[in-house]
Amino acid sequence: MTVDMHNHNLILFLSGRDLARERRQALDDCKGDNKSTLQKTASTQLRVELNEVGGRRMVDVRLWAKAKDGDYIPTRRGVSIWPEQVGALVALLREVELTAP
Repeated sequence: MTVDMHNHNLILFLSGRDLARERRQALDDCKGDNKSTLQKTASTQLRVELNEVGGRRMVDVRLWAKAKDGDYIPTRRGVSIWPEQVGALVALLREVELTAP
């Protein structure tokens, strides 16, 4: 399953050997501006960003809220994981998706 978000593709649920290729492609697609956005509500966004921390790449999944001036700012609600942990996170999300009513 692929969700199109402002000319970016956030890979949510894939299976088999395509997962690694699609995950690499999603990370490569993000290199230009290092983020993908999913509008959650009128005033919040879920952003997936590829950042570098201490010389190491990190994937940051964070909730951003609209400030009074209309710009979005990051909240404390989120998580940063190593790129090699993305597959495990996708597997957990897939498990939740399959058990959700």
